[in-house]
Amino acid sequence: MDASFHRAIKAGLKNFVRNGWLSIATTSVIGLTLFITSILLGLLFVSSYVLGEIQDKISVSVYFKTNASQEKIDEVKKDLEIMPEVKKVEYTSRDDALMMLREKYQNNEVIVESLREIRENPLEASLSILVYDPSKYESIENKLIAGKYKDLISKMDYSDHRGEIERLNKIIKSIKKVGFLIILTLVAVSVLVTFNSIRLTMYTYRAEVEIMRLVGASNWFVRLPFITEGILYGLFAALLVSVCWYPLASYLAPFFVSSGLQLDLVELLNQNFIYVLGIEISGGVLMGAVSSFIAIRRYLRA
Repeated sequence: MDASFHRAIKAGLKNFVRNGWLSIATTSVIGLTLFITSILLGLLFVSSYVLGEIQDKISVSVYFKTNASQEKIDEVKKDLEIMPEVKKVEYTSRDDALMMLREKYQNNEVIVESLREIRENPLEASLSILVYDPSKYESIENKLIAGKYKDLISKMDYSDHRGEIERLNKIIKSIKKVGFLIILTLVAVSVLVTFNSIRLTMYTYRAEVEIMRLVGASNWFVRLPFITEGILYGLFAALLVSVCWYPLASYLAPFFVSSGLQLDLVELLNQNFIYVLGIEISGGVLMGAVSSFIAIRRYLRA
């Protein structure tokens, strides 16, 4: 059994080498499918990353009246922190707010002079609230404005990026829809090309196949060389695409930096290369093996 298996694998390797340009063409088509699929998945990842970055910048600041005691403010902060939808709550005292205002406008003589003229600190203490889901801000607002703390609160100020989030969500949905159709089409083309390549190989070596069948070779022994050939198409295509990722990541990295995204593509690829390679190889081998199996099955039934 082992000897037969090795002979069948060896025959598949010979078929792959002998076919020359046909092998290169089939490998290229599968590689193109894997490459475009990877690009689309990469776009989805980057879009999701940007969406997360924008969501992290969304916050609501709750300002307290100047007569609100520190004890009451701490109570509000604790109540917010135990809410499951709240990610983080940061407190800014009146003195800290004044210091930050002075630092921000230290070169603005009008504001600096105005602050000097005002003897009493006009600023209010505040809490900056971050949540996991921006849609939850409404429930937090209702709790604060209409709840037991309504007499303590002066106003609520949103750092609102909801328009950006909605646009980005639409882009992500469009990439998913269009990407799915493109991937489906390319996979179908790849399977068809590989199918025809295997059929052509089988036609070329039809005499050998007939001899194997006449001498009693099992169907699996007849199939295995051609399935091996299909797997090699997918394997080499996956390796080729995986190698192309590094120069592509190096080329695109400066664009991400210049756009303000703290995303190191090369480092990210280094950390996840094994996973990327595994997915590429799995996809390529699956396409090649399935196409080959369908082709030889139809031939054996003929």
